[in-house]
This record gives sequence, structure tokens and C-alpha cells, in this order.
Amino acid sequence: MSTSTNTPSRLPRDTHLDELADRLWESVTAKDEHAATEVVMGALDEGVDPESVLLDVIASVQGKVGEEWAAARISVAQDTPAQPSTNAWSRRSPRTPPRAGPRTGAGSR
Repeated sequence: MSTSTNTPSRLPRDTHLDELADRLWESVTAKDEHAATEVVMGALDEGVDPESVLLDVIASVQGKVGEEWAAARISVAQDTPAQPSTNAWSRRSPRTPPRAGPRTGAGSR
């Protein structure tokens, strides 16, 4: 899946994650909330790192949704199927523990 956002990739692209993002995009554009959720849940069930599912799959598709909406190629109603996949991720992903160690930077005094 190629996106035209100006945000650089975090890591070299993983073809499996690209395929998942493509499947999620297809589900979203087909307005199939169930299929969109199944893509995310299936990736988590496969053992794909939850952070990768969020940042490389869901965020990639949400970025494309935003670009398509801004270009008036999709409506708000058409982007609705993207939301359940994010909700499914948040229900299934482990909670991130707070960082250990001293805080640095502004406001850490």
C-alpha cells in the first residue's frame, strides 16, 4: 500500500504489514466494518506486535482515509468503517506500562 503522507516510515516496510494495511483499506472502502475488525483481530491473533498493528496498519489506513477525505474523494460516512478496527485494537492490546527511570527534559524537576 503506498500512501502519500509526508510522515516517514518508522522502520523499513514489512510486506506482511503492507498486506494487512491493504486488506484493511479494502474493507474500509467496501464499508465492511466486520471485515475491517477481522483484519485487525486476525493480525493480533497471528501474534503480530500490537504496536505494529496500530502504527503500521491502522495508522497507515487512517492516514489514507484522511487524505482521501481532504481531497473530497470519500465522505465522513465512508470513513466510518475504520473506527471499529481501532476500537478492536484498543480492547485487545496489552496496556503499556509506565516508563521506568528518571524523567528528563522540561517539567521533570
